[in-house]
Amino acid sequence: MAISLLPRPFISLRTSKSFNLSPRVLSLRLSCSSNIPEKRSFAVATGEKFIGLASRLLKRSNQRTPEVDDEGDRIGGTVIEDEVDPAMIWEQRVKDVEAEKERRVITTSPGFSFSAAGLLFPYHLGVAQLLIEKGYIKDTTPLAGASAGAVVCAVITSGSSMWEALEATKVLADDCRRNGTAFRLGAVLRESMEKLLPDDIHTRCNGRVRVAVTQVLWRPRGLLVDQFDSKSDLINAVFTSSFIPGYLAPRPVTMFRNRVCVDGGLTLFMPPTAATKTVT
Repeated sequence: MAISLLPRPFISLRTSKSFNLSPRVLSLRLSCSSNIPEKRSFAVATGEKFIGLASRLLKRSNQRTPEVDDEGDRIGGTVIEDEVDPAMIWEQRVKDVEAEKERRVITTSPGFSFSAAGLLFPYHLGVAQLLIEKGYIKDTTPLAGASAGAVVCAVITSGSSMWEALEATKVLADDCRRNGTAFRLGAVLRESMEKLLPDDIHTRCNGRVRVAVTQVLWRPRGLLVDQFDSKSDLINAVFTSSFIPGYLAPRPVTMFRNRVCVDGGLTLFMPPTAATKTVT
């Protein structure tokens, strides 16, 4: 005999016949209807809502008039889906699309891609130094990078020596060791790039350096940027490519050209270069 106490889920009392005990033992069994969805973890249940709310707050605080370059073209005007890899999109202006196609045809020398590496990017500096000394990386060699790899690409293109970059890295590491890393690494990194990179770094990187970032909404996809309109625009791209939530700033995501983004290494760990062959 079963007595239903609750509709769904309900609790029933049943006589246990599995053991010959006297007096009879009543077992309490909780039965749940099969059409009730499976309970999800707190992180899964709230993750999408959290990111959505964070993006709305960031967009509201970052609303501004779209930037334009000297020719009146809007910065980052077009997003183009890659012909080969649909999971990768491009941040380019309309006039840059044809230029990119031409570069793919005329660029025959191998390009070099530098992966995400965190604070281990001094290893990248050593590799870059050797490639430059051996003549593999020249002034026109296509480059691409994600996270720390994007920082190294900017350093290579700037013309600064790897030793200068290494000294700047030591200063950054000492600062973080004294004052902490969480929530403030981004400010220290940005200050270091402001000091190390020349004012015309954006023109040197245009068409040559590809910076990978991860666009979060509405589904995570790798976003490649190879056109920059100012030094600050290039630094913002590298900052976004390196954005590890909780380390670079006290927020889960960052805004880049009105897009919600995070570290580029999550989707494009070793991004492709403009060359027909990329060495990784």
